[in-house]
Amino acid sequence: MDNWKKRLKSISEAIRKKECAFLIGNGVNLGGEGCEMMKWKELIKNVAKEQKVTLPEVEKVDNGMTYPELFSYITMASGLNNTHRIVRNMISCYNTPNEKNMMVREYARHHEIPILTTNYDDYLDYEPKLRSRWRKNVSQNIKYIEEFYTSPHKGVKPFDDAAVWHINGHVQYPLSMRLSFTDYCNQIVHLTRMIPLQKELQDGRIDAKKKKAFEHSWLEIFFRKKLCIVGLGLGKDEIVLRWLLLRRKVLWNRLVGSKDKTTGWYCYSLKTEMKLSESIENKEEIQGKKMLLNSLGIVPVEFPTIEELYEQIFKSERK
Repeated sequence: MDNWKKRLKSISEAIRKKECAFLIGNGVNLGGEGCEMMKWKELIKNVAKEQKVTLPEVEKVDNGMTYPELFSYITMASGLNNTHRIVRNMISCYNTPNEKNMMVREYARHHEIPILTTNYDDYLDYEPKLRSRWRKNVSQNIKYIEEFYTSPHKGVKPFDDAAVWHINGHVQYPLSMRLSFTDYCNQIVHLTRMIPLQKELQDGRIDAKKKKAFEHSWLEIFFRKKLCIVGLGLGKDEIVLRWLLLRRKVLWNRLVGSKDKTTGWYCYSLKTEMKLSESIENKEEIQGKKMLLNSLGIVPVEFPTIEELYEQIFKSERK
């Protein structure tokens, strides 16, 4: 097992220096009301049922297709294009944050640490609605919300203050939610227009429009802060996130100007969070994931249990 106590000191130091942001996944929802509904498999099963699409047991097909591909399959098979609104309605049925949601949110608020989340729901949000300092009169059909956040402050500095940013979309804007494989691919194309190229950074000539879009979004936080990753499986389904982490590694030294090889920490518990079996395939998968993380400068930190992970990282002691 990793020396998690030693790693925890590094995380705490980065938080104290405001060099860190939290990247939170769906694991923070597990254990709360309706948590089974919040899992990819359950969403897929219920969307297929709602769309009247016959779907084999998800466990028998998800090894051959990613979850975004399964969503694409359902959309094509049904001939309908209302998957986003169906998922929004399902998620909206469960609107009570659990203890872990509140622990993460209040700790980040106290220490003024930004939160990036892949979750569509509003359980981590400080306020009931997203807002943007830079855009007004937003259509309900908006697809990209990189500059939207929730915050306990009226005026927020995206890079430094407590705020919650949604990487994969939000239930408030159904079409912003990344569900299908096409959604993910379109998001990569969209983000490519916002992220500086290595040559642009080397030459010091970044397009003014691109620079503004980058700095007015969660990309500024994602690429310039060390990331403390919690509750995120970071599996093969996280198409956009894996691509972003690869781009981040390429640009890290230019953007941050630091020789520190550590760009973040991946906090997990095999025993209670990932629930891996003893199969050779799963052992190989976790080894492959560790290789990927290490190559990105992200240190895997294995905690004994998921309860200890949240208690140690988000403990309520004050400065």
